[in-house]
Amino acid sequence: TSFKYVYIPADVAEPVQQLELAIPPGKDVECLMDHLKAHFRNNGPRTPAMVEAQKQALLAQLGDRAKDVDARMLDMVGDMQMVENISLLAGHRDVGHV
Repeated sequence: TSFKYVYIPADVAEPVQQLELAIPPGKDVECLMDHLKAHFRNNGPRTPAMVEAQKQALLAQLGDRAKDVDARMLDMVGDMQMVENISLLAGHRDVGHV
């Protein structure tokens, strides 16, 4: 079994592509997330400015608790590749997407 998805690159010089991803047995839910994690891990390193911006955003979210965060732990979090999925269509009958 497989499904199709659209790849929209950050570089406007690259074409938008419709791709197909095979769903490995038992990986129905996480197959796309795993694929995206591998993509971001293998395609272009983040700049030091991007890593620093991520750290500062995390510290800002922590507010007063930021003083308790170990610098090594913050560095580890900065090295992580985090991927999150968002719904582009609401999942309900009113919009015809369930």
